[in-house]
Amino acid sequence: TSVKMPGGLPGEPPVDLEVWDTSGRERFKALSLAFYRRADACLLVFDVKDRRSFESLGRVGGWRDEFARMTGASPHSFPFVLVGNKCEHDLTADRRVFEEDVRDWCHGEGGVMPYVETSFVGNAVDSYKAAQRVFRNVVRANLRADDNFGRYRPPDTVRVPPEDEEED
Repeated sequence: TSVKMPGGLPGEPPVDLEVWDTSGRERFKALSLAFYRRADACLLVFDVKDRRSFESLGRVGGWRDEFARMTGASPHSFPFVLVGNKCEHDLTADRRVFEEDVRDWCHGEGGVMPYVETSFVGNAVDSYKAAQRVFRNVVRANLRADDNFGRYRPPDTVRVPPEDEEED
């Protein structure tokens, strides 16, 4: 999907975003490498009413780990944005992931990952505003990363030196 967003900061020109959604399904992990290598930011989205969707982000082999393993990026050197979705008006109804859980997880990541709660349920105008809020945070995270770290470029190949063998 291609999205044109207002600039990340007031007075900046619009930004074109190309968004790829792997939908969180395991069967799409094999296809993800092609998308990961060209990424300028990474959105990690979970359902606040589904604890497993949150836990799948950080576990070994989970989505954040997969992205980091395939690209060499980390929340310390690359713009990641964490998004809690399905936060309807009644925040306590069926909620399984709470702000304290997210804060603890982000603290374990070094506290450098922006967190946005939103909901894409309802009328088109509200959904558009929710998407605009999320993507504005992505643009800002990307601008901050460029300012702080420069343009991240993953290595073309990873070279592993041969191990020195001890001679007996």
